[in-house]
Amino acid sequence: LRMAAIARSLRPLAVLLLCVVALTSGDVLPAPLPSSATVKLGYVGKQEPANVAIAKDGTVEVQLDSNPTTGYTWTLASGGKGLEQTSSKYTANSESGMVGGGGKQTYTFKATGEGENDLVFVYKRAWEKEEANRAQVKVDIK
Repeated sequence: LRMAAIARSLRPLAVLLLCVVALTSGDVLPAPLPSSATVKLGYVGKQEPANVAIAKDGTVEVQLDSNPTTGYTWTLASGGKGLEQTSSKYTANSESGMVGGGGKQTYTFKATGEGENDLVFVYKRAWEKEEANRAQVKVDIK
C-alpha cells in the first residue's frame, strides 16, 4: 500500500521529466547572425586573417591602424563578390595631440549576397612597389 502511494506521488514528476526530454531532444536552432561586425587591425607585424560572419544585408566595418603622414596608406587590394564598399575614411587619433600621429583608416562594406568573401588590404607607399604589410578579413555571409 505504501509503495503504491509513493508511485502515485512520483507520477507527475515522471511526466514532467518526459516533457523536458521531449522538448530538448529536437533540433537546436542556431543563434541568429549579427547584422554588423567590426574588425580592428594594426599596421605593425604580421597580420593573421580575421574571420567574421554576418547576416545577408549586414555590414562589415574594417578599422586599420594607419599613419598617412609617413606616406603609407591602406588600399583595398581585393574584395569579395558578395560585398560592396560603401565608404572609406581616415580619422586621426585625437588623444595623441601630436602632429604626425597616427589614426585609423575605416572601410565599410554592405553584404549584397551570400557566401565566403576575402577582403585583402595592402599597407604601402603609393610610389613604392614593396608592401609594408598585408591584412586579410574573411567574411562569411549567410
